[in-house]
Amino acid sequence: MPKLINSPIASSRRLALPAPRVKESVAELKHLLNQQSHILIVSIATCIGAIFALFIAYTLHLQPTLLNILGLCAIPFALSLSLRQVYIHTLLNMEHDD
Repeated sequence: MPKLINSPIASSRRLALPAPRVKESVAELKHLLNQQSHILIVSIATCIGAIFALFIAYTLHLQPTLLNILGLCAIPFALSLSLRQVYIHTLLNMEHDD
């Protein structure tokens, strides 16, 4: 009958993974989230903003002046930046809601 060998060598070969760092500071976590690009949120918001700008231009029958064009071009960028900030705020509140 074979003998079972309980060797301490087998248990010492396990790799100890470092524990994940917990960000205690909300400001540090917000800074880290602001450094990320969040491409999906920004691209979706830019498309929605472009649709809003086209809708506004179509319904108001705006003349193609430089001021109107710049105003309509600012809508997608403003909407994408504001929705990105809303997304970051939601992530922070969801993380620290516990």
